[in-house]
Amino acid sequence: MRILIIGAGVLGSNLAHSMRKGNDITILARGRTYQNLKNGGLVIKHKLGKKTTDCFTVIDKLQTDDIYDAIFVVSRFSSLDSIVPMIKCNKSKNIVFVGNNMTVEKYENLENKNVLFAFFSAAGKKYDGYINSICLNKIEIGRTDGKDYSDKFITSIFADTKIKVTIDNKMNDYLKTHACAVLPLVFSSYKANGNLKLLKKIKRTR
Repeated sequence: MRILIIGAGVLGSNLAHSMRKGNDITILARGRTYQNLKNGGLVIKHKLGKKTTDCFTVIDKLQTDDIYDAIFVVSRFSSLDSIVPMIKCNKSKNIVFVGNNMTVEKYENLENKNVLFAFFSAAGKKYDGYINSICLNKIEIGRTDGKDYSDKFITSIFADTKIKVTIDNKMNDYLKTHACAVLPLVFSSYKANGNLKLLKKIKRTR
């Protein structure tokens, strides 16, 4: 399938790498990230010791008639409102918002679009020219209305990849429940200044 991934941070980069087999991947990026991908490819230093370099088609803007089988929006939540108008103008039908999206209601009914939501299990840090990360190759993905209309389409996207797919067509519930579990861990990490070993010594976190 022809896939566009908007965003080349930790999640977007790992998703592109993991989805490359069986799919034609294009990445939309801007600025220095765009130049790095054009000149040196997508470089990932995996925690398990392997370093990979993938060469994908890279664009810095989305044309109206540049149609993809699916567009994966893998960007910061704060950037979504600037990305959505671009997606609305494009004629691609299938849109997948990836990440901890707490305002699903705002994006689930884009006109003339089949909107899905997903959570991809990867973490790490982006540096100038490469990504340092670990990826579990697991994705939770689906609709929000409880219907299975998109199940076959989802399965076909990941058919040739090594990504373990769990289809959940109540993704609004999943994302909100997931956030309830993750947020306390994040703030606890801040409390320990990123040193997770200290957490067991902290008896109370406010």
